Amino acid sequence: MLCCGKPMAPLVEKVDGEFAEDHRPSTWRKDDSVVLEIGATPHEMTEQHHIIWLEVVTPKRIIRIFNPGDRPEVELELPRGEIYLRVLCNRYGLWKFRVKFSAENEDKYRIISKAVDSFNTFRAPEARARVLEVSDDTLKVEFTGNLCRTCGFYDYFEDFRLILKDEGLYSQLTEIRELEDSTIVKYKLKCGM
Repeated sequence: MLCCGKPMAPLVEKVDGEFAEDHRPSTWRKDDSVVLEIGATPHEMTEQHHIIWLEVVTPKRIIRIFNPGDRPEVELELPRGEIYLRVLCNRYGLWKFRVKFSAENEDKYRIISKAVDSFNTFRAPEARARVLEVSDDTLKVEFTGNLCRTCGFYDYFEDFRLILKDEGLYSQLTEIRELEDSTIVKYKLKCGM
């Protein structure tokens, strides 16, 4: 096959290895849909390094084309069962990932979504929470805003945990990673919801 007179090489799908986590979509529930965002923290979207497209392989195949500067995410109706995602990065090539959605997680997604809304209602614009990833026993949340680092920096993260608890989802704060303009906090979700 040729394109513009030059031979085209087939893209080989990668499923793991170096840089896999930078391209694996994080999933979180938003109302009656799911948001897929590329990367544990959002993938870089510059001219030099960006996601070209994300393909959601379901019976209703969805392809989302991205441009530098776009947010690397797509929102779709809540699927059931297993879906495959293919991500094309201009620097690291084609990736394929499997994601499974089950009805048993819907209550968890609903509670987390409600907790984020509650936190943002009371803390914004000083602090805002955004879900990055939800798995069976882990929740990753990005906190942004003018977080006061001298008085009560960790209180924001503990407040979010207490909101989850009030909604019936127990968690334990396990990791705090400070970035230049945000903080990523990981919670371990406990049984007894």
